[in-house]
Amino acid sequence: MVALLISAIAAAVFTWCGWFLDQRVLRCQTRVRLISTLVLLCIATWLVALIQLAFWLQVPGAYGPVQYWGDTGHGFMGVRALAMFAVLGGMFAALIVFFSTVASLFIGSKTLRLFRCVVPAIALAAFAWAYYMFFEYEFFPSA
Repeated sequence: MVALLISAIAAAVFTWCGWFLDQRVLRCQTRVRLISTLVLLCIATWLVALIQLAFWLQVPGAYGPVQYWGDTGHGFMGVRALAMFAVLGGMFAALIVFFSTVASLFIGSKTLRLFRCVVPAIALAAFAWAYYMFFEYEFFPSA
């Protein structure tokens, strides 16, 4: 469960960095776009960190099919199921990020249009990478 703890810390740090970049550095002030982008960035960072750490730390039950009747590995099955629901929720959040970013381009200041796309582009790219890793490494729960 060390991988779960470290990935949660990484998700919190990356989400804070995304907020800092969007609000303090780029000075973008659209709330709906910001909140949906940070949710997607948090999901993507958590998934990437969890999958990568599970393989690096060789967590029992993190890869391949897990047998429920064995004594090793089935404890991590709940985390894999949670990751599956995070991917499903991330797909919905990615749609919201896309549409809210496009909508924010038409309202508000005209000089900040390009800056409003920076953090959403990072979040969408991170989620695309997490989606790829989830299926490439077969992290989805299977028995």
